[in-house]
Amino acid sequence: MSMKSRMVFFSPDSGSSNGFKSAALQPGQIQKKKTVVIIDDEAPIARAVARMLKDNRNLEIQDAGAVASLAEAKRLLERHKPDIVISDKQFDMNNRNAHAELLAHLKENYPDAKVILHSASITESDGQLGYDAVVMKPVKPGDLAATVEALAKAGQ
Repeated sequence: MSMKSRMVFFSPDSGSSNGFKSAALQPGQIQKKKTVVIIDDEAPIARAVARMLKDNRNLEIQDAGAVASLAEAKRLLERHKPDIVISDKQFDMNNRNAHAELLAHLKENYPDAKVILHSASITESDGQLGYDAVVMKPVKPGDLAATVEALAKAGQ
């Protein structure tokens, strides 16, 4: 079985593709550990994402478990004050707009945090919401790691 992944990067200003190309980071380029919070309603997926990033010593992965509501996601953010958030689109089955509300909450309360939408169902309008990156599920481990590393470097 071949695993395909597609990464789409959006410019927060225009909502259009910006042609981002990932550059390999040299060891030690990230100055401080970046706190990464994973928000997904499926614990196995959250743990898999954490495993994809575990080899990066410049990242501190927090709470790779299931998050089933917007309120729970906000509590997680408050507890960990993230530098990078990797969020599923449909983590709250009772609120179809939770991902957009979460993004607005992040932009208001954690303006320096980089936000990656990680979902199997991505629409063009998702790119216009202001995500720093959009990654389709399933994603290759190296692709996700490169995305997170590039955002961590950009956030310095």
